[in-house]
Amino acid sequence: MHRTVDGWATDGDLTVAGVTRPLTLTGQFLGQDVYPFTGGRRLGFTGRATVDRRDFGVSGLPRSPEPASSSARASTSNWTSA
Repeated sequence: MHRTVDGWATDGDLTVAGVTRPLTLTGQFLGQDVYPFTGGRRLGFTGRATVDRRDFGVSGLPRSPEPASSSARASTSNWTSA
């Protein structure tokens, strides 16, 4: 983890569908407080990263599983697309 002009960043690897790519997570420190139930310290952070699923060989929409029964099949026939 290292400081940046706007907050902090940490570098690591993200693996999706068996493909590993480097990833940088950036964020800001929100503050600290005492957890009222234990008296321990807690810290708050935000974090953000951008991932292009095509970099991992993933494209399109995930496949829907086949319905398990005729009642499930009937309920899926009511889906509409916008």
